[in-house]
Amino acid sequence: MLDMSIDELKTAGYIKDFSFKEGIMFGIDKYNSYSANSVSFDGKKWRSGIGAIGFTFKAVKKNSKWKKIKCDMNWIS
Repeated sequence: MLDMSIDELKTAGYIKDFSFKEGIMFGIDKYNSYSANSVSFDGKKWRSGIGAIGFTFKAVKKNSKWKKIKCDMNWIS
């Protein structure tokens, strides 16, 4: 796992010709809500210019474990 921006990934050689050859990048665009026991955010998964999706994710924490409530795709490229 790397904590790098797209520009940093390009400079390091991970992204070439607008494509992530051996990996994917996840990002959070906006937190809709969050607390100690719940989270909701809009995010994206990117592999290339024609291999990306945007999604809305919601989860709640019950009995010390996180459970996904929703993960809906909003857009695709």
